[in-house]
Amino acid sequence: TNGIAHAARVAWELGCHVAKVPWTGSAETFSEVCSGVPIPVLIAGGPQGMPFSQTLEIVEEALSVGGAGVCMGRQIFSATDSVARINALRAVIHEGVSANEAASYLR
Repeated sequence: TNGIAHAARVAWELGCHVAKVPWTGSAETFSEVCSGVPIPVLIAGGPQGMPFSQTLEIVEEALSVGGAGVCMGRQIFSATDSVARINALRAVIHEGVSANEAASYLR
């Protein structure tokens, strides 16, 4: 976590307007990353093979502690249900829908 927080801080100090970081494993540690910089912090896509419903839970948790959104590539574009995944993410990020409810978009 300290390394991720440090990387976000360095990004800001170098002039970045946003930082893309991996999930740190808990809301408490992700909150430390978010509160350590005055720029938006985006969640990276995460490991391949994780159920997307779990990714939605991580996104919901990260947003609740200061995360600004997501920056995902392969989690979306290499999936056969990419439109459903985008709709589920949009619901969690922009509409405040719970991850559990948004997971129903994937079925």
